[in-house]
Amino acid sequence: MTDCPGTDSPCPAGGSATGEAGRNYDVLSDVEKQEGLERRYDESAKNFFRKKVIMSRILKYFVPEFSGLDFEGIQECFPEDGSEDGKVNIATENAQSAPVGGKEVDYDLKFRVRNPLSDGRHMSMRLVVDFESQNRHSPGYSLKKRGIYYCARMLNDQLPAGAGEQGYDSLEKVYSLWLVTDAPLRVRDTVRTYTLRDMAGHTDAECDLLSLVFIYIHIGHGYTGEDEAFRFLYSVFSEDDTELRSCFREEEYNQIREVRGRMGKPHEALRAAYESAGMEKGMEKGMEKGMEKGMEKGIEKGIVTVMDTAMELGAAPEKAVKMAASKYERSEEEIIRVYKEYKKQKPLT
Repeated sequence: MTDCPGTDSPCPAGGSATGEAGRNYDVLSDVEKQEGLERRYDESAKNFFRKKVIMSRILKYFVPEFSGLDFEGIQECFPEDGSEDGKVNIATENAQSAPVGGKEVDYDLKFRVRNPLSDGRHMSMRLVVDFESQNRHSPGYSLKKRGIYYCARMLNDQLPAGAGEQGYDSLEKVYSLWLVTDAPLRVRDTVRTYTLRDMAGHTDAECDLLSLVFIYIHIGHGYTGEDEAFRFLYSVFSEDDTELRSCFREEEYNQIREVRGRMGKPHEALRAAYESAGMEKGMEKGMEKGMEKGMEKGIEKGIVTVMDTAMELGAAPEKAVKMAASKYERSEEEIIRVYKEYKKQKPLT
């Protein structure tokens, strides 16, 4: 037998679908089902936020250039291609950006929209917008640095190889909007915007080329405040569609009703994911410190569960490490460290 990573104990190679092995097989099956559910939800969510009646509200509430327009006016800023699809959906661009030698970026929704404040000289005629729906506030790396990288890539992609020096003047401002749906208490129901400013806090039209915006909500807790933007966002994820329906005319609501139905109940899907990783206890404490500690413990327990299950089903230790690293978006070195420390402390219960 092969030793498990970070331990002196042999790893089981295979096992029947009964007893402990059967229980772990069920755990692995649940993990795979959950991943499939999340993929289906992600695809449905992209289609939902691609609707002009939805994205016009996102831009109205969170992109200052559109704050002075009504929703219909914002929808007129989206380019149309004359197709039936183009009447209700925004025209998205290539979701992937993969320069030679650089890390590939896979945008959720990337599109261009006319800048209503453009003066044709200093302000860009169009804005390049990336919208990301993120269900993990703490995925194991910095979301802010990822967002900055996305902004930089959107600027980079505007100038092809061989572009002359005049190309810099044609750069269009980029926005990266991140809707985080499991925000901890300290940032819940807030917006954080990061832009380029000088040391005195002033901005310059020529330097105002990127904005990174984080919108923090927690869809498992609901919203009782009066802010129109947050009431709208929480209504999107609510089981009761009364609030969401009140935001639209009947014909607009009919455009989104079907695709919203395909999103299912995302707050339940996320809660199931937390439970499968052992995080529910931390969430129920209701206090931020306890919540974050509980979630971290759940992640560690989930890493060990995935590792043990994979190896009991015959996966090589190296493969088990890669599976856990992919599932929890951690480095392989971090997975091995967590597994080693957890095994020294106590067995999985």
